[in-house]
This record gives sequence, C-alpha cells and structure tokens, in this order.
Amino acid sequence: ANAQETRNLIGGYVEELNAGLNRWEQIKKFRILDRELTVENGEITPSMKLKRKVVMTNFSDELEDLYN
Repeated sequence: ANAQETRNLIGGYVEELNAGLNRWEQIKKFRILDRELTVENGEITPSMKLKRKVVMTNFSDELEDLYN
C-alpha cells in the first residue's frame, strides 16, 4: 500500500473511533511518521518507554504542523 492508502485506512479507523466519543475526546489531526521511533535514535529506552523531549525535538516540524 502507498502512503495515501495507508493514511486513508487509518483515517477511517479514526473516524469510526471518534463516532463513539464526545467531541472533546476525539482525534482531530494525526500524522504518520515516515520511520519508527528507535533506541538508536534515542527516542525510546531499551524497555520501550518514550523519551518525549527527544521525540519533540526530532519531530518538531510535524508536531508544530498538528497544532497550527
């Protein structure tokens, strides 16, 4: 599947999920990253915990796009 097909598929699941949620609980925007978060890039720990500050730095453009 190409990137647009994948986004459409996940978007459909998000719409289904949102249908059962209050407006304030709904997912408004989402972004699919072009790569996995990895220990090697410092974005997660060996026990798979997210390192938020590193992720926020590494994906600052994507995050800014979601909130603007």
